[in-house]
Amino acid sequence: MFILFEQLSKKKYSLDETLEWLRKKQIDAFEELVLFPPLSHLENSIFSTMADQSSDTLFFEQLFTNYRLVARTIDGDHLFANEEQVLLLPRSHFPDEILHFHASFAHLLIKYANSTQSITYFFSK
Repeated sequence: MFILFEQLSKKKYSLDETLEWLRKKQIDAFEELVLFPPLSHLENSIFSTMADQSSDTLFFEQLFTNYRLVARTIDGDHLFANEEQVLLLPRSHFPDEILHFHASFAHLLIKYANSTQSITYFFSK
């Protein structure tokens, strides 16, 4: 798989370009990542299990507005990305447990492809 991602690393792809490249290559899963998961299922799960409707609702509305859902891990965590960073929302859906990767989604995929670590290894608080 490294050779496949070598092409991705040769150019600074925007998030849209990265996602389009993955679609063209028909990559919908990679190691522990399932790419292009449906947002509607996650939204229903989050909004039906919220304890504090006011602050959590606002947080998730901003998350869905400012980031795109790009992947889900086999453990049920979700990855959201924009041009500058990738967020890992744990399956608990607690906003204060979100982890950050401070680079592009393409950069994360390249680091992950060149490693034997779990995807969560690349994220920090």
